[in-house]
Amino acid sequence: MQIVINHNKLNKIMKRDLLMSYLLFISLIINPGFYQNTFKKETIIEEKEVIKKEFLPYIKLDRKSTLPNDCKNPGNIRPGNKKLDSIAIGWTYTAHTNVKQRSKFLVFESPKKGFKALRCLLNQRLDWTIQRLMYSYAPPSDGNNTEKYVTKLCEKLECKRTDKVMSVGIEHLSKEIAIFEGFKI
Repeated sequence: MQIVINHNKLNKIMKRDLLMSYLLFISLIINPGFYQNTFKKETIIEEKEVIKKEFLPYIKLDRKSTLPNDCKNPGNIRPGNKKLDSIAIGWTYTAHTNVKQRSKFLVFESPKKGFKALRCLLNQRLDWTIQRLMYSYAPPSDGNNTEKYVTKLCEKLECKRTDKVMSVGIEHLSKEIAIFEGFKI
């Protein structure tokens, strides 16, 4: 059996592969997230809104106001909940100078979308008490004064810490959380 090699075809393939490798290398230097954001397949399933994205891109923001306003994220929601992530357009870091103390937060297209995500989060926890919600949402381990948060929310909402989220009202609760988080309405 004789193997015939077409050198012209082989040269064209090698040049193409070399060019693609070079372009990928340059792209990775300019934007380290290029490979992930360009070649990872994005799966989108629609049901009035996007339900699933396999990745969220990093978005560098010019900080001009509070984090919730700059991110259009009134609840300072972090990535990790697939349904909430699907509403976001990306994520960003806090502006903390110590890299170990930086935290990721979702970035939304508009405050309206940010409020939608916050209401979605609250709707997932309708049977939780206000206290349980806030200890999960703003835990002391993240440096929050959760007890103060619960107390202030209950004062503003005129409810008890043992009241269920569903009995307080999602609209009112989301507005008060946004104000407490520093969102300027």
